[in-house]
Amino acid sequence: VIPNRFFSAVNQQFKTPHLNIIFIMVIEIVLGSYANPDQLAELINYGAISGFIMLNLSVIWFGFKRINILHVGLKNAMSTVLRYLIFPVIGLVIMLSIFVNMKSITIIFGSLWGLTGVIYYRFRKNTGGCIE
Repeated sequence: VIPNRFFSAVNQQFKTPHLNIIFIMVIEIVLGSYANPDQLAELINYGAISGFIMLNLSVIWFGFKRINILHVGLKNAMSTVLRYLIFPVIGLVIMLSIFVNMKSITIIFGSLWGLTGVIYYRFRKNTGGCIE
């Protein structure tokens, strides 16, 4: 969903995405100059924790499709339940407890940022400008 012409431009001499590097440097300079390092760390944690929450949910969802005691036998079914249900649920509970205890401003800002990305993606997809 990112502009292909800008972000895929590669410097012929150094073979690096130079415009992308400059863009990220400008964002880092602005954020680093005006934001509190603790706030930035919280936002990074928001992204990481929400990613692990989605990962655990995906493993659980995948596991429900795999659990079929009649076809794999009891021993394999127990192993599947352990790998695709018990451990991911434990991880999900831990990640949710960390997530819920984040500062409310971090949860609000991170959620708004994620929602902005979803809206942007949907807009680009509906207008035919989505890179897939």
